[in-house]
Amino acid sequence: MKCISTSATLLLLLSVAGCGGAPMATTSPSPTPAPSPTPARDSMNSITNMNPAVGTALQPGQTVTFAGTAGYTLATADLGTVVMVLQDQADRPLPISGAQQTVVAHRGTADVTLVQTATIPSDGVTSVRVYFALTAAGSTSTSAVLMVSYPVR
Repeated sequence: MKCISTSATLLLLLSVAGCGGAPMATTSPSPTPAPSPTPARDSMNSITNMNPAVGTALQPGQTVTFAGTAGYTLATADLGTVVMVLQDQADRPLPISGAQQTVVAHRGTADVTLVQTATIPSDGVTSVRVYFALTAAGSTSTSAVLMVSYPVR
C-alpha cells in the first residue's frame, strides 16, 4: 500500500483548487426552463339572462321559447359558431320551430344572444337541457359547452 504524505495531499488539493488560493470554480444550477406557453383554448364562459328563468318547471306538451346570452372566448380560429341545442334528459333533440339558430363568433371574447322555440314532448321527458356550444371554423367537434337544465313535471 502506498502512502501519500500530508504535504503531497495538500499540494494535490491546491492544484485541484486552481493553485494560488483562488476560489474553486463552482457550478451553478442549471437555469429553470421557462414555462411553456399555454395553448390557445376556446371556451364558453357564462350563460346569463336565461328565459325562462333557471329552475322553472316546464310542462309536457308546452311550447317554450328559450333565450339566453352566452359569453365565449374564441382563440383557435378567426371565426366560429355559437349554437343553442335543446335536448331531453337522454340527449334526444327536442322538436323546434324553424331552423336551429347559429350565430357567427369572431376571435376574442364576446357575448351572443340566442333564441329558440321548442315543444316539450307529451311523455317520456323529465328534463330539458339547453346547451350553448362554441365550435371554431374547420373543427368537427368541441369541448366549449355550457348547459342549463329545466325540470319537466
